[in-house]
Amino acid sequence: MPVKEPEFKSAALARLRVTLRRLALFSLGCALLAVAITFKNSEAPTIHLLLAVAILAGGSVLVASFLMAIMYYSARSGHDAEAHDSNALIDKDPQ
Repeated sequence: MPVKEPEFKSAALARLRVTLRRLALFSLGCALLAVAITFKNSEAPTIHLLLAVAILAGGSVLVASFLMAIMYYSARSGHDAEAHDSNALIDKDPQ
């Protein structure tokens, strides 16, 4: 059931923003950890290698966690049920 009240919507959006900020910090930490491991285990790491590792490791964690958070937000807020109901209305034959 979708949440219709604006105060509940604003509270849910505020909670989502906090979650997304935490996930961004987590992905930054993952990127730094990946760079540190690469720097330690590589004999001659170049700046290009370290940048690539940081972007790929942090970016993949960032995208995956953001998509998962948005999926949970959508399920909790009722947007999925709303889309399901509208599809059921479209599929019905008017005759």
